[in-house]
Amino acid sequence: MPNWFVEVVLLVLLPFGLWILNKIKNKISRHLRYIKKAKDLHPYFTKSYVKEARKYYVPTRLRDKPPSNYEDYLMSRTIDIDIDAIQWFKSKGFGFTDEDDARFYLILSDSGMGKSTLMVNLYIEYSSYFFRKYDIKLFTLGHPQTLEDIKKIKDDYREKKTILLLDGFDEDSEAAQDWKKRFRELIDIVQGFRKVVITSRTQFFPNEIEEPYELHIQKNGKDKENHTFHKMYVSPFSDSDVKMYLDKKFGRYNPFNFEKKEIAKKIIDQSPSLMVRPMLLSYIDDLLQTSSSFKYVFQIYDQLILKWISREANRFGSERADSFRENLQLFSRIVALKIYEKWSSRPIEKGLSLSAEDIEKIAKDFDIELDSLEMKSKSLLNRNAIGQYKFSHKSILEFFLAKEYIINEDFSKKFDFIGFDQAKKFVGEFSKVKYVLKFIDEKNIKIYSSVFEILIGEQKVARFVKTISLNETQFYDLLIKMDDSIFVEGFNELIFENLVIQKDSSKYKIENIKKFTTLKRITLFTNVEKTYNGKIKELKELIPNCYIPGWDFFINQDSSYKSI
Repeated sequence: MPNWFVEVVLLVLLPFGLWILNKIKNKISRHLRYIKKAKDLHPYFTKSYVKEARKYYVPTRLRDKPPSNYEDYLMSRTIDIDIDAIQWFKSKGFGFTDEDDARFYLILSDSGMGKSTLMVNLYIEYSSYFFRKYDIKLFTLGHPQTLEDIKKIKDDYREKKTILLLDGFDEDSEAAQDWKKRFRELIDIVQGFRKVVITSRTQFFPNEIEEPYELHIQKNGKDKENHTFHKMYVSPFSDSDVKMYLDKKFGRYNPFNFEKKEIAKKIIDQSPSLMVRPMLLSYIDDLLQTSSSFKYVFQIYDQLILKWISREANRFGSERADSFRENLQLFSRIVALKIYEKWSSRPIEKGLSLSAEDIEKIAKDFDIELDSLEMKSKSLLNRNAIGQYKFSHKSILEFFLAKEYIINEDFSKKFDFIGFDQAKKFVGEFSKVKYVLKFIDEKNIKIYSSVFEILIGEQKVARFVKTISLNETQFYDLLIKMDDSIFVEGFNELIFENLVIQKDSSKYKIENIKKFTTLKRITLFTNVEKTYNGKIKELKELIPNCYIPGWDFFINQDSSYKSI
């Protein structure tokens, strides 16, 4: 090999090799910084949460008007001007020139809009900034150690050089009892810090007028004016934000994730009004795992609402979680009915909202075991400027109304679809499921599956179901042969709520059940418990929201056959 050829190769490869080494070095450096920052945030944020918050972060944008004042989040994004939160705080709010003279900031949003994710990223970005003027600390107000750690900073006389980020005022247990009193106490403690940023759910405050604004802390200067909060509201995701999230999640040009990314895009296209919330968009992986295809929009809504309710329920211990979940589902259903009832009886102004008094009355009339805060700030509702509560998007209201239409014959007789086009589409989709089952019943077809007897949803629909005894693929094939136009793809594990295992068979595998995430009950019949003995605990962990009668008794037995 000629020397000149070796020299040319070295000239070409050496810069490339140095570039690769530099990329590796930077990646290792970023990773080490991330580990340090994650440790700094302990015990307020877990390492896994910080990692997730950084990896898939799409720049949060802020505006000065609440998006919940608009009927549609998407509309609010096109009307109001918004700013990149972190860039604004770095350059102006906390910037070198202190261009914004406000000292106190209140960031508000509906639930699931990414307030905590913003706080984590703002903390890491600013604390990693070489030219920063101040120290910065991040705490969660729901943690019992927070005030003690804040006082330590004051005791060390570092407060005037420290920016304080306080996440989740609505999670403070004392604020839930008397938010005004708690807010005054908090401001008294933190008033000496250089800058203070507090986040909270918008619904935590009764209305926009009562949101904290003027503080009893005087500014320096001859006018002796009081400090005020600079209130800012989190913007919903735009189309470009959603695209950026998908690129971060699946890679911009990653061939291994191409199919997943395309399916995710289709799901998002079917429910754009839901995907403007970062929290709901983050469930896209769960949707992909639950089903590889969604033929109908109601499937997506059903799963996202289930995930949302489970997310709120999981904040409680296991004893309260199940009760909270059931009560929140009932509450959401009744609120939808009451909103429609009010809307249909109001002769002039037909708003799709309820007052705070209406909300409290629902809990009392229907024995719903949720307190006022849980109903208003941990539900699917948000609050507008005048203190009225509505579903975060009209399509969620229409989803509940459509479900009621299908299962409640009296309601279906009086329901008027005018003004509820999406509800009409949902009913059409639900009806196709019902039609398939009724067709099977009328033809006296007995379908057998070696694994499942499937009962669909509510009792009115479930009565059409015969014993199922073929595997899923054969069942789909049979439906296709019956009528190609019949709802087939949607007739899958998403809508199964009850599973009855009837036979002792080696085909009863845990993994066959894992994907049925909406199961509410699993009943084990004769000899089946022998197959699952020793695995019931595993089954319960796979589907934590599902009720298995006698499972507490069953998992304590030995490996021999036991009858429930």
